[in-house]
Amino acid sequence: MTPLFFGTGDTRLYGVFHPAQGRTTRNASVVICLPPQYHECVDSLRALRLLAGRLARQGYPVLRFDWFGTGDSAGEIEGASLERWVADIDDAVKTAKSESGVLRTVLVGVRFGATLAAQAAAARTDIDGVVLWETIAHGAAFVDGLWEAHDAWLGEDARERPAAAAFGAGDEILGQALPSALEHEIRAIDLSRDEDPVSVPTLVLRNEPANDEAWTGRFSRIDVRTVDEAPMWAAHVGFDAAPLPAESLQAIQTWIGGLRR
Repeated sequence: MTPLFFGTGDTRLYGVFHPAQGRTTRNASVVICLPPQYHECVDSLRALRLLAGRLARQGYPVLRFDWFGTGDSAGEIEGASLERWVADIDDAVKTAKSESGVLRTVLVGVRFGATLAAQAAAARTDIDGVVLWETIAHGAAFVDGLWEAHDAWLGEDARERPAAAAFGAGDEILGQALPSALEHEIRAIDLSRDEDPVSVPTLVLRNEPANDEAWTGRFSRIDVRTVDEAPMWAAHVGFDAAPLPAESLQAIQTWIGGLRR
């Protein structure tokens, strides 16, 4: 693994590049891992790190990174926007190609990272495939769920430490800022209203059956799979103790390995 910063100026991003071990797989693509947002990111770190290592050993170079305004990347969340985060994908693809020498790309997005991956896949022409893992198709439902989790967490903390209730107001959610402008942008997301066709091979991975035809219909080469595993991003236990979704990871590895054969 090689830690690195990429991008320019005040929008530089922190990432970790996993070079392909041994000879790069014939016709391989570089894989970009797009993590979730907010508390779901922490609980997903272990699985994405493990996936990157496995793919690298399989002959695929991989880049993981933190979104602008999150983790170790530059900026504050107050300066983040959907447009900025989609631009992060462009910077990540450019960097991954430069580091690996590979010209094609596979995007692996988890939760909100999958939402952004779907938007990027519709706009780019250098994508070999996209993995959409438990995609957030409706931003309003996602934000409402964050607030519900925040209220439940705050209620437990306030019962143990009554003074903690004083920190429940404002735009902080589960210990992280959610500026009103960004919340408004996220709430407006509805993938079922997007009409741009996506013709690249797409794996839609979900943890339970769902009525998602409304937003998956524009993907012309789609493989939908349901894997009965506990969602790692709902554990709220930290990156080193979150459940490991072994079957989902294997499904992603196998599917990427079958591309361009």
